[in-house]
Amino acid sequence: MYTLCGVDLNNPPPIIEWLFDGNFNDAFGLYNGNPVANNGSVWISPGYAGYGNAVYFPFTNYSLVDHYLNLTGTNFTLSAWIWIPQNQIPNAYLFTLFGHCENTTLDKCLHAGIQSGQLLLGFSGDYVLGNTQIDFNQWYHVAYVYDRSTSHQLVYLNGTLDGYQTTNGSYTGNATQLTLGTVPQYAWAPFRNGYIDKLIFVSRI
Repeated sequence: MYTLCGVDLNNPPPIIEWLFDGNFNDAFGLYNGNPVANNGSVWISPGYAGYGNAVYFPFTNYSLVDHYLNLTGTNFTLSAWIWIPQNQIPNAYLFTLFGHCENTTLDKCLHAGIQSGQLLLGFSGDYVLGNTQIDFNQWYHVAYVYDRSTSHQLVYLNGTLDGYQTTNGSYTGNATQLTLGTVPQYAWAPFRNGYIDKLIFVSRI
């Protein structure tokens, strides 16, 4: 393990944690984000736990994390708390929490979020959808898991397995940046957003 001033510089790191308590910083200081686009992000308080904040990215807004995350040889789990306001969402939409997108060819673009009310973990054409339709105006805990050894994508809703599939190929995306709130490479998609709180990446199942 290589450290600098007590900070683990492994890539991928064991954990990244965006709390969204009024900013886009990683709690460990390495994967801090910056707002992008022309409208201010919206903060609500309290967040899912009854304190702190959660963030809503209006339309074209998102957070850009200009820091490399090496996912070419690792398992990972992404988790977050989400709230989808009913007046923001039409019948067909894509609400993206996390993007790691080199390009939009097969197995090169990771996006985790909600598609038309169901959990989605996608690798650009290689994806799993959850089985449960999410309701509006309530907090949910969501988790997205990739097991590279078995090629399984799994999605969990409130701690319960909600869908899985075996991928056509391994995830090979090698993006140089991360995005929170959208995937710019999918500009054609009907993006809508909800509130996000405590988005966590860990480099394990």
